[in-house]
Amino acid sequence: MIKTFRINTLIILLLFFNACSTVKEGFTNQKKGGNDEFLVEKKSPLVMPPDYEELPTPNLNKIDEDQDDEKVKKLLVNSENQISKATEINNSNKSFQKSIIDKIKSD
Repeated sequence: MIKTFRINTLIILLLFFNACSTVKEGFTNQKKGGNDEFLVEKKSPLVMPPDYEELPTPNLNKIDEDQDDEKVKKLLVNSENQISKATEINNSNKSFQKSIIDKIKSD
């Protein structure tokens, strides 16, 4: 009886391990397909770009800086004009309010 129990247990374990694919792959010594480290391609050497010798001239940068300075000056002048217009409007509002107060006082 113990002998048949051991045989049945052994058969069940063999069937169980046969069904497991990971255990089956672990017992067999197979290489994974498609990964061969000797088939790696070497990279080509570095190449200089075709327009490497064509560097921009320093004068162009100076012109750009001058244009930037002009833009900044225009912005400053525009902001000063807006400030002066705002103060004029504020002064006219004050004078209008003052004239209304004066009329109220005179009546």
